[in-house]
Amino acid sequence: MAGVNVAPTAVLREELTGFVAGFNPVLSGFVAHRVLPPFRVGRKNGEWQRIPADAWLKQVDARRAPYAATSKSTYEMTQDTWRLEHFAHAEINDITDDTGYPDAQRRERVRTLRTAGVVLRSYERRVADLLFNTTNYPLSGNTGFTAGALWTNFATSTPVVNVQEAKRLIRNQTGMEANMVVIPRRNVEAASNSASVLDRVRGYDPTTRKGELDAALWAELFGVPADGIIVPNAFGNNAGQGLPVSSAPIWSDEFIGVGVVNYSEDIESPQLGRSFQLESEYTATGTDSTGTLNVDNAAIVVDEYSDPDTFTTMLRSSFHRQAKRLVNECWVLIKVR
Repeated sequence: MAGVNVAPTAVLREELTGFVAGFNPVLSGFVAHRVLPPFRVGRKNGEWQRIPADAWLKQVDARRAPYAATSKSTYEMTQDTWRLEHFAHAEINDITDDTGYPDAQRRERVRTLRTAGVVLRSYERRVADLLFNTTNYPLSGNTGFTAGALWTNFATSTPVVNVQEAKRLIRNQTGMEANMVVIPRRNVEAASNSASVLDRVRGYDPTTRKGELDAALWAELFGVPADGIIVPNAFGNNAGQGLPVSSAPIWSDEFIGVGVVNYSEDIESPQLGRSFQLESEYTATGTDSTGTLNVDNAAIVVDEYSDPDTFTTMLRSSFHRQAKRLVNECWVLIKVR
């Protein structure tokens, strides 16, 4: 696992790094890796060339007569940069602390999952704060709007029409078809009770209308792929240490978002954004227990080091990432509450 970044005094814990690669963040409600898919880079900062917006839908007469010159692009590339941030969290892993576990391996695995959850939650917050953000995406013009009838009004709300409007804004600006709807859990519940939605699904099996409508049905209603319905459900505790828990959703249920997501290696075509991540950390944790690439969290590294302040051994989970917005026109924010 050469190239993995650990502290000078830290020791890479390969077995725990491999173990945490099998952790599925979706089960904890994390969706940042789906909203801004991973894009691997070889170093912590750098730059690349981007195609300007006026070239996305360039129209030329590309017919070529024999021996004539070939039409060619004349636009000037624009420059962009990335700079990865280090997300890390540690817990005490004192060998004298048995805490009731039958063996040290189980104790270490539990603490590894906990520290991995902390860094994933931190990154989730970073992505949510970038996208559910009325400064980055004002609720006017082409970047967002307030639903004509808020989704809490079951009699008059029109969730499908709202998403269609957002998709139309994206299509008119980029020529791309939105393929993702980010809809927090409470808004799934609200939309499932909307009279206008229930009218649309009246012909479906009635068992699908007991409680929440399922993701496959939402994909049909909103006109996106089946995996394009993304339901954030991660919570964070906003209270200080020692105080009663005050949990709140990381993705505000005040909004939903509609956007263009791209999971390929292409970062030049119009798309919402990417999670820039360090290639060497993928080398460390790139596969799960079946040998299949786990793109959800394949960049979590676990190491162990001695804390000079407490004179104890610490287990740390960390990764290098940057949440990078690429094309503003590929995201529309809708206020629904």
